[in-house]
Amino acid sequence: YHRLLAKYNTLKSSSVSDVLVIPDAYEPVVDSYNLVLVDAHSHNFKDNYLHGTESGGEKAAAVLKQAVTEYLITQQSSRKACRMKICVYANLKKLSVEAANQYATRNRCFGKPAFPRSLGAFAAGFSRGHVSVDCVDVADDEAVERKICGLFEMHIKDPACNQILFCASGSAQYMRTLKKHISFAKKITLVQRGSEDTSLTNLGLRSVTLPQIFESFGGNEADSNDLKETRNGFEVTSKATVSWIHMPPAPTVSLPRNSASEIILINASGDRIDKHMDAPTKAQWNEYNACITTRRLCAMFHVGHGCSLRLCRYDHGQISANERHCLRYRMRALPCRNAGSCRDAFCMRGHMCHYKECKKRRVSYCKMPSSHHGIDPNVKDWITPNENFGG
Repeated sequence: YHRLLAKYNTLKSSSVSDVLVIPDAYEPVVDSYNLVLVDAHSHNFKDNYLHGTESGGEKAAAVLKQAVTEYLITQQSSRKACRMKICVYANLKKLSVEAANQYATRNRCFGKPAFPRSLGAFAAGFSRGHVSVDCVDVADDEAVERKICGLFEMHIKDPACNQILFCASGSAQYMRTLKKHISFAKKITLVQRGSEDTSLTNLGLRSVTLPQIFESFGGNEADSNDLKETRNGFEVTSKATVSWIHMPPAPTVSLPRNSASEIILINASGDRIDKHMDAPTKAQWNEYNACITTRRLCAMFHVGHGCSLRLCRYDHGQISANERHCLRYRMRALPCRNAGSCRDAFCMRGHMCHYKECKKRRVSYCKMPSSHHGIDPNVKDWITPNENFGG
């Protein structure tokens, strides 16, 4: 007994320094990090950064990093600093043209650059400041989506990854990827482009807006001072009378009629063509306006894919055919991110400009971006739509 006790005491004294310390389950992994994924085509950086060459890119990276840091501080119980990795993907050639066209419509004195990839300086400046911040040029839009979805799937299951801020939307591929990993919802934050960005809201994921760095969806802030489109619907935002609420004028482009609802019409270039939709009458508008003065309609539920939010703040109650028609008409005045390439069976947004007047000069009531203008409205063929989300 005495010999065993002596051996025990010897072993005990020699192994004190080797005691295994079990980490607190709530403490972050030592080398933990946060990931920010950005589709620069869906999430446009503000003009003052985008057209600010290298210095604009460097400032954009700093502002984005600071905005994300401030957001994460409000969300995480641990105040220990984590690494941050920011990955921005874009087809710089296409993005340069789109950005120049959009900027020119707002600033007539702006001279469009004569060379492709004019945003190369912005991308270089964005990537210059920090080793874990990158703006990457890829071949096309599909490559952007493939890269972002691939990185998301690679990191979402990594225990060291605390949070992924998903700055991308408007794609069926994004919807499928997020739905596939919905069990990791606590690690996902959607960065929305404002209240009108509803393409991924029916997943019920946490969301945030970063207006200090990204342009709002469609640039429609001036649409109406009395009505705004919120997360899932429309609501009156002032005490103005309903007669002041902006009503989109009837289209002046001749759109195809009498086509089956289950097909998508395309032109010779393969661009989707919107079907004719009768403008609501004054009586229908009056009925709709009376409705939205007391109710906040959920657009996704009434005219979109359907709302799957467990606790939606917006109205799912019964509405009349006239009210539904007016809501659908208003939604189609807003642009679909995929424009003519959209093949979403349930897309409730517009895919082309509906006004002949825009050929001479962009009219104030047209809310379509440059990518939706100049589309031939003549039908060449019709196709069966896919039923995936992503309008």
